[in-house]
Amino acid sequence: MSLQISPKLSRLLALTILVVLVMGSVNLVALPLLERFETAESRLADAAAWRARLSTSLERIPQLEETLQQTREAAGSRKGILHVENEALGSAELQKIVQKLISDAGIQSRSIQPVPARREHDAMQLGIRVSARGDEPAMVNLLERIERHEPSLAVSNLNVSASTYRGEVPSGPTEVDMQMVLEVLAVANSK
Repeated sequence: MSLQISPKLSRLLALTILVVLVMGSVNLVALPLLERFETAESRLADAAAWRARLSTSLERIPQLEETLQQTREAAGSRKGILHVENEALGSAELQKIVQKLISDAGIQSRSIQPVPARREHDAMQLGIRVSARGDEPAMVNLLERIERHEPSLAVSNLNVSASTYRGEVPSGPTEVDMQMVLEVLAVANSK
């Protein structure tokens, strides 16, 4: 027994198969190609925008280099900056400065320790941790000397404690313990 299909049904079946094949090829081939094309077009637009930004940046480079050079020259001529050969010599120089300030103020230093330097481009932030003991007027004198000192010194951490006890009447000036970190901006001299 053979299956007989009417010509109308045969055409309808052929048309259905043709539509399914066309829709399948559209879904499997054409839509992914269109999606890739849109993605590529979007990437090209992004690349064009980046190119414009980079071109603008490239045009600014000479101006920025000139500004950087002027800033370096200005930094080299400032009085508030310590000029050193390198980081180790800068720390030693700062330690010498701090020891002189402490001795000139009439204070006994307990310890002076270098703090690790922080670098940013051509500048260094050098630091010294100081522990000292002296009377209150001498400590005030030290802080005033630090404030007026050239190159400029910054007190980044200051702890002060007095050695008198409650109810005790001090016979003289109050003895004070002081711990602080002094910092200075330093620039390495170019050779």
